[in-house]
Amino acid sequence: MDSTKPSLSSKALHLTSGGGNESPMEEGSVLRRDSMDGERQRDGDSRETDVADGTTAAAEINHHHKGSADKHKFNTLGYQRRTKQKVVTDFATLSKGTSAAAKPRAALRQVLFSQGVSDKNPASEERGQLDVLKHTLQTFRVPVSLKWRWKEESEGTTLEKNWTDIVESHSTMSKMQKHQQEALWEFVHTELTYINKLIIIKDLVIAALVILHQHGFLLEVTPELLFSNLPSILSAHQLFWQEVTYPMLQEVRRTGKPFDPVRLEAGCLQFHERFPSYKHYCWEEENNLEFTRWQMESNPHFSTYVQWVETHPQCERMRLGDMQAKPHQRITKYPLLLKAVLKTTQDPHVQHILRGMLSSVNSFLESINDYLKLKDEELALSISAQRVEGYEVEGINEEIDKHVREICQFDLTCPIRGVGPGFVRKLLLEENLKIRDRKDGKMCF
Repeated sequence: MDSTKPSLSSKALHLTSGGGNESPMEEGSVLRRDSMDGERQRDGDSRETDVADGTTAAAEINHHHKGSADKHKFNTLGYQRRTKQKVVTDFATLSKGTSAAAKPRAALRQVLFSQGVSDKNPASEERGQLDVLKHTLQTFRVPVSLKWRWKEESEGTTLEKNWTDIVESHSTMSKMQKHQQEALWEFVHTELTYINKLIIIKDLVIAALVILHQHGFLLEVTPELLFSNLPSILSAHQLFWQEVTYPMLQEVRRTGKPFDPVRLEAGCLQFHERFPSYKHYCWEEENNLEFTRWQMESNPHFSTYVQWVETHPQCERMRLGDMQAKPHQRITKYPLLLKAVLKTTQDPHVQHILRGMLSSVNSFLESINDYLKLKDEELALSISAQRVEGYEVEGINEEIDKHVREICQFDLTCPIRGVGPGFVRKLLLEENLKIRDRKDGKMCF
């Protein structure tokens, strides 16, 4: 592309269903970083949650978030995303300095203020606003429990500690059968854990931001700019739990028989219909990360809000960047979970069913890749189209000019005549064109 680039920084974006070290019973990340491999490993659970109020804590959080956008580049089945040149509006309205002519006036005002005209100054006003913002967050009433409760589970979402607590024949199983049950239990356990993480984001992080809006703070920071359509993803997974995962769990609780992976077949074959909201989330995630980083660097109110969120005990030590990465980490983990079940399954019929489930899930990830690729191409074409002007043709009279003018409108983004809607224009190459004057008076490119 040419040198005229929008404000959004270039990043390579991928989704992958590939491997990685994942600890059992935890929400593992299958994220592959393109440029951060081996750098800045997060100390995670060992980090202390008691961060003191003040410049030291704010600086530490700001330092963490500077690398947040670079940290969460991700992969799906090998799609190498091109440089994203998404046109975004400026996220900040803060000026970066004053003119030289304004300095004497500022000095004069300072002298007048020191003589008793006014005892207010911007620094004290800013501190006062921060104090009010902190007080608003401290008085925000967080729900006592952020664990999901659904109608079939009146006592809450407490799972058994292990699958052996409900499978009666666990002591007589072979080693391979036990590994299969452990893989299926991880599918169940991590699904509910993921739902509860999203509920924390929705009912604590987003809800606190809405409360700040009601008090006039952070009006420029909307939930969509931080988490896109995350609430719709939460709703989709709650429905998936109630219709697919929970019935399998209840069957084991009721009968004491081992988990049957076939009970997951219908749900895994419906990923395209159940989780279309992931396409929009993955497309907007890069903007969400960039917006967050910009606000952390330029907005002290936002930094204070993030500090409160990340040190809140009910956030379970999650960083804001970790919250934003949860959806794509989860959707790319399903192939790994199904492969673990397939690897430990001995019945040929069940193996065939599991391969079909795995193929369907991988097909869904490929559709996300295709969507991201299409949006990239549309974006690159629209940027180029804005720089390509139409042409004028002088007709015989005004009536003819009217019809000719309609034909002379050159729009690269309009549908291609004579072909179906599936055919779109793609930008193959765009470079600067240099014109040189030759000694013989001719120009060459």
